[in-house]
Amino acid sequence: MTQGSRVTAGTCWFCGKGRGGGESVAYPFDAQDGGEVRVVVVPRCDACTQVHRKQMLPSAVILVAAAIVPPTLITLLAPVSGGIRTALNAIGMVAGLVVGIVLVSQRERRTAARSGTRPSYDAREHEGYKAVAVDTAGWRPRSVGNLNPDNTSTSPRAETVDDYRYHFRNDAKALAALERGCREAGITQAA
Repeated sequence: MTQGSRVTAGTCWFCGKGRGGGESVAYPFDAQDGGEVRVVVVPRCDACTQVHRKQMLPSAVILVAAAIVPPTLITLLAPVSGGIRTALNAIGMVAGLVVGIVLVSQRERRTAARSGTRPSYDAREHEGYKAVAVDTAGWRPRSVGNLNPDNTSTSPRAETVDDYRYHFRNDAKALAALERGCREAGITQAA
C-alpha cells in the first residue's frame, strides 16, 4: 500500500494506483473568523469508490442491528421492572452500538484490504485533512448534511467533489475553494 505522501498528485490516495476524479472525497472548512473557505480533497479513483459504496448498506445494517438487538433481548428476556429495564435498554443500546462500530470498522478494513485499498474512513488520515483539522483555532469543519431532497445524487450526504460542486453552485467563494482544493490534489474537472 502506497502512503499518501509518496503518491503523485491526482493519484488515488486510497490505493495509490488509479486517478482521482469527481468521486474524490472533499472536506470543506470555514475559517473561524468567517472570512475564508478551504476544501481539502482526498483523491479517490472509481475502483475505490465502488468498494466504499458497496460497504455502505451492509455496514448500516450491522450498526442498526447492533443497536436494536440488545434492548430487544433485554425487553423480551429480562425479568426486571420498568425503570431498571429502561436503564438496561439504554446501556444495551450504547454497548451494542459500540460493538457494532468495532465490527463495521474491522469488516470494512478487511474488505478494503482484499480489494487493495483502504476503507473510506481512512480519508481522515490524509495529511492535508489532518493539517487543517488539528488547527481548531483557525478552521472549523463545515456541516452540509443531505445535498439533494430530490435524491438526484448517488451519495445520501455531501461527500464527493461532485456532490460539493452541486451544493456550492450558488456560493462562489466555496466553489472557488473547492476548485483550488482539486487543483492542489491534482484532480481535474470532467468536461
